[in-house]
Parts: sequence; C-alpha cells; structure tokens
Amino acid sequence: MVTTYAKLRASLHEPNLLISPVRYIDYRRDRLPGRDFLQQLIHKRIGFVHEREVRVIYWSRENFRVAGPHEEPLATEHSVLIPWDIENALDHLIVSPFSPSWYPEAVATILHAFSPTLEVKLIASELGEEPIF
Repeated sequence: MVTTYAKLRASLHEPNLLISPVRYIDYRRDRLPGRDFLQQLIHKRIGFVHEREVRVIYWSRENFRVAGPHEEPLATEHSVLIPWDIENALDHLIVSPFSPSWYPEAVATILHAFSPTLEVKLIASELGEEPIF
C-alpha cells in the first residue's frame, strides 16, 4: 500500500491510536531510546529502511496486561474495530512481482466486488519489469 503519513493520519479517527513512522537502526551499533516497550514496536533493523513503514498501534490501558516472566501473553477478550477511510487514504495498492501469475487478477476481482474505487489504484510493482540496460 502506498500513502502518505498525513493521509493515513486523516483517515483514522480513533483517539487511542499511536501512529508513528518506523525508525530504522543498526542493532549492532545503536540502542533503542529509553526503556519504553513501545520503542520496540516502532523500531526495525536498518536493512528494512527501503520499506519506509508506518505503524498504527492501538493503545488502551484498560485492555493492556504484561505477562509475567514465566507466563504466556494472554489474548484480549475484546476485539477493537477501528473505522478506516481506506479509499481516500491510499494512493496505490502494489502487487508484489514475486506473487503467482493469477494473484493480480484475483486481487482486482475482490477489489471490484468490494471497493471499485480501490480497484483503479491497483498497480504492478516496477520491480517485475525488465531493466533498461
């Protein structure tokens, strides 16, 4: 999916969301800033910097529980549905050049059925094209 931070922010109206660009660091050389566990969610290895990812994290203290050292994390008993204006938020949907040949048509068919506005935003990745040289 291709969008801008501003469009993503404008398309989500839930007050308990943390929307943050991912920060890419070299874990061999750099440390996470502070001890806040949220830092783990918004940092990634420097090798993924080409992704230019943004994370959307739902944060609600009443639904948050940290498992003890010998406990498995517990699944929450509540689901959170977050309204999202996806049709206005996305500029493009890019199909991976590594997907099977039938995949782009399947995605187009699903988009046509559920969101014709997004169907016209579906494009093939440039990485699948032959190089010019």
